[in-house]
Amino acid sequence: MIRPGLCSVTFRHLPPEEIIRVAVQAGLEGIQWGSDVHVPADNPARASEVRRQMDDTGLVCDTYGTYYRAGLPESESIEGLLENAGLLGARSLRIWAGIVGSAEITSEARYHLMHDLERVLKFAESRSITLVLEFHGGTLTDSSESTVKLLQEVGHPFLKAAWQPLLHLGHGERVRSLESLLPWLDQLHVFHWQSHAGVVERMPLADGTAEWRDYLNLAANRLQVPERWAYLEFVREDVVAQLLSDARTLSQWLLSCDQRLL
Repeated sequence: MIRPGLCSVTFRHLPPEEIIRVAVQAGLEGIQWGSDVHVPADNPARASEVRRQMDDTGLVCDTYGTYYRAGLPESESIEGLLENAGLLGARSLRIWAGIVGSAEITSEARYHLMHDLERVLKFAESRSITLVLEFHGGTLTDSSESTVKLLQEVGHPFLKAAWQPLLHLGHGERVRSLESLLPWLDQLHVFHWQSHAGVVERMPLADGTAEWRDYLNLAANRLQVPERWAYLEFVREDVVAQLLSDARTLSQWLLSCDQRLL
């Protein structure tokens, strides 16, 4: 099944307790906490307190949304992040594949990225925590082709991928990119944006119904794991009212999905 959640970075300006309240009000099932503001890598006390508040409301933290950059071990402390993941009860850790796109990265930089990724995977596996690569521009995982190549080369069962609709792709291309990542797909990041002459506009999620039904049905009907998460993020105008509306939309979509386990 696919479960609905919220990325806390959607409301960087709100404290954790308020984000928890909003998530409960929205009928969501979990929160992916960001390590930049809400649960920093060097603050295990905050991780423990957030976990306590989550337990009180029935919410879960399946993924800890970190800003660790493979190939740049100084970006965040992987040991601190893994400790926090355990305190949060997280099954997985979101990380980034460097800071250079697949078309620009040098062979040397790619080697260092791969070597560091293999290093941190040993730490993660020892704690039974999965690493999830962000699917994002400006990184080695900026396309489905480059992401699949990286996943295949590493070939580690504790390395998975997230997916989101890349703005420069058309709908058909997005569907194909998602389909190619299904064997490794861990989660989807859900939003509906439009780009006009280089200007990005955040839209109500309901405006993307036709597109997102295709994405969610594909992800739900080709499940190879018991569950995946669909995380709402970066809502229109960063307001709670829009999040509540988008959460209703997402919940309706998920109810209508034909969700089968392969």
